Amino acid sequence: MLHTIKNESIQLTVSTHGAEIKSIIYNNEERMHDSNPKYWNRSAPLLFPCIGTITNGSSIIEGCSYNLPKHGFIRDQEFVLTNETQDTLEFSYTSNSESLKIYPYEFKLIVSYTISNDTVSSNVQVVNNSSKEMMYNFGLHPAFKTPIREGETFEDYKFITQSSKEHPIYKVELSNGTIDFRTVMKKVNFKDPLVLDYEDYKYDALVFDNIDFDTLTLTNKDETRGVTFTFEGFPMLGIWTPYPKNAPFICIEPWIGCADPTVHTGEFKDKTHVQVIKPNEEHIIKYSFKFF
Repeated sequence: MLHTIKNESIQLTVSTHGAEIKSIIYNNEERMHDSNPKYWNRSAPLLFPCIGTITNGSSIIEGCSYNLPKHGFIRDQEFVLTNETQDTLEFSYTSNSESLKIYPYEFKLIVSYTISNDTVSSNVQVVNNSSKEMMYNFGLHPAFKTPIREGETFEDYKFITQSSKEHPIYKVELSNGTIDFRTVMKKVNFKDPLVLDYEDYKYDALVFDNIDFDTLTLTNKDETRGVTFTFEGFPMLGIWTPYPKNAPFICIEPWIGCADPTVHTGEFKDKTHVQVIKPNEEHIIKYSFKFF
């Protein structure tokens, strides 16, 4: 079911399926990918409790093997709308007998979205309801419409951020989706804008680790239209568009973790940037989109 809130600048629509943002209309212009399956049938899924490929489709947790799907399972679960006001939507999902078969933790995920002027903000609460420590990865995968207007091209857009170092891009193994941290494809210096080019995604996503920034702006060439994405506490970033479809969107994907490394033990505890929550405690993840 879809739920919509709006103010004078923004109209936000979120589905109970995955608590996924399906549309953000800013000043009467759609800014999100419309989930057209010709390109990609999603718009902004939440990735939990894993991101990307699990080697051979299974991961070992406390000595047992669990069949976790790519990008986890939360994006395909039905959430409950728990609060709706003029400017806020809140959704929750609670683990159940089916989720425990593939992820052996009792947990609750509370996802809220708030609109204010030109900004959409979100809080994600990851609550451990288990009597044992709980491990997880978490990622965002919003697809921003690019270009925004007719007469513009994908290549008219660019990324801008404040960074003090050169960032290596690690190799994605196309055969199995793992990430080979031993191989650097190239390096990006964000002191200069990163101009969009479909050919950059020939080998899948651009994968960055240990990023030194928490804000990334996607904008057209004259910097009059775009979005500034602020994400707190995410050590990794993926940037992706499906090659060679020339899709009219680009995904900005802050990650706490990633697909399994090409060389990996198969143990969930050894996943990159794995998070651990103590029993009956919670982690809060925050991010926002500011449109212009």
